[in-house]
Amino acid sequence: MRKWQCVDQRPPADPGSWSWTTTPPAVLVLSAYSSDPDIFAAIDVGAVGFLGKETDPEALLAGIRAAARGETVLGAAAVRRVRGNAPTLSAREVEVLQLLGEGLPNRQIAARLYISEATAKGHLASIYSKLGVDTRGAAVAMAVREGLLRLG
Repeated sequence: MRKWQCVDQRPPADPGSWSWTTTPPAVLVLSAYSSDPDIFAAIDVGAVGFLGKETDPEALLAGIRAAARGETVLGAAAVRRVRGNAPTLSAREVEVLQLLGEGLPNRQIAARLYISEATAKGHLASIYSKLGVDTRGAAVAMAVREGLLRLG
């Protein structure tokens, strides 16, 4: 089966003048999310690279050029996630963190998860330790930055 694509975003009205290629494009994903599923899904469907939206303009241009040459491009957040240097939270800690991101106090987090308030506080202490933070806001900010949590 022949694979092809139109290489012009707005091809002329006359299909005879369209240009075609049998080479698939090099896709470089630029995303606000850098969780494991996001990175691996992009690479699984053929992306040659993955950069976070926090990538500075010079690094973005370098990444685009590298992708065009067929090189693999991974941003810092993606590399940390792939290498396993990012903090690993348990499923329950992720649930607590999600509710924390919604702005819920400990009592409501505990009620939503059917756990005691002391257990909720224990999960928060563990989250703070793993993320290297000491406040609720810092925990949410770090989790978003590391791709562990999506808000909204």
